Amino acid sequence: MVTRRSGRAPIAAKAAPTTQDLLAGSHQPLLAAATRGGCCPIPRIGRMSTTIHSKTYEPATPRKVAFLGLGVMGYPMAGHLALAGHEVTVYNRTATKSEAFVAQVAGAGKAKHAKTPALAAAGAEIVFCCVGNDDDLRQVTLGDAGAFAGMQAGAVFVDHTTASADVARELGAAGRALG
Repeated sequence: MVTRRSGRAPIAAKAAPTTQDLLAGSHQPLLAAATRGGCCPIPRIGRMSTTIHSKTYEPATPRKVAFLGLGVMGYPMAGHLALAGHEVTVYNRTATKSEAFVAQVAGAGKAKHAKTPALAAAGAEIVFCCVGNDDDLRQVTLGDAGAFAGMQAGAVFVDHTTASADVARELGAAGRALG
C-alpha cells in the first residue's frame, strides 16, 4: 500500500508480474498498457510476447542486413534495425516467429522472412546472429544451409550469442577460409 503525502486516500501498488505470470500470459493488461506508450503492437508467439519500443533513430545509410534468431533479445534488435530503415531479412528455426516479426514491422520497415540462414544471408552486407548456445550457433552458420554458405565476400558476421571462445575461434577460421 502506498500513501500520498497530500493526505488523500491510499492507493494500492500492484506487484510486478513474476516470470510465471509472464509465461502463463496473465500479464495482458500490462502489455496492453505498454502498447499505448508508442510501442509497436505486441504479437503473441506461443507463450512469448515481444515488444519493440519506439525510439528516434539517427539518420544512417540504409543497409541490407540479415538477422538469425528472434528470441527475447534478437526480436527487438532486429526490429530496431528494420524501424531504423534497414532492409532486414530474418530467419528463425520456428518460422512462425519470423513471420510474426515481418507482420509486426510491415509498413514501418522493410522486412522479409527466409526459410534458411543461407537464404537470409544472401546479399546481406551484415549478418547478425543471436541464438541460444554453441550448437545452435554452429547449426545456423555452417553447412549448405548455414549463413556462411549464403554470405557474399566481404560481408560482416556479428554474433550476439553467449557462446564459448572455442566456437568463436572455430567460426572465425571457417569464415576466413570462405573469404
